Amino acid sequence: MHFIANRLHMQAYCSKQPFLFKTNQVPKMSFEILFSLAGVVAMSGWLLLLLSPLMPEWSDRLAGVVLPLMLSFGYLILLILPASAKGGGFGTLADVMDLFSYEQAALAGWVHFLAFDLFIGAWLVGQQRRKEYLSYWSHLAFP
Repeated sequence: MHFIANRLHMQAYCSKQPFLFKTNQVPKMSFEILFSLAGVVAMSGWLLLLLSPLMPEWSDRLAGVVLPLMLSFGYLILLILPASAKGGGFGTLADVMDLFSYEQAALAGWVHFLAFDLFIGAWLVGQQRRKEYLSYWSHLAFP
């Protein structure tokens, strides 16, 4: 009985207090925020690649391994999370267009593109450096 009275008292007290978040109002990270974060991660990698003649080991490790792995992990999470809408597929062009009409699928495709693009760019810079072809002129091809 004492437990129930305390619980009712806490519920009445909590409902009057201006908490930052109530349990049903926990903020969810929107796809727009995730899109922006993925872009910042990818552009950080490209900036590291631009600076690679000054710090080759760091650019190889961060832009070639760490940042693409972060993006790949984000891509994996987007694939694992349940989709907010059903539809689309990979059977026909119309199915693919229908699939990418959903924010989560479009974001997953974009993050996949960013991860792969950064990984290949870092690999190319590493190959050029090993063969001593790397110069600032080769950076003109960077985005």
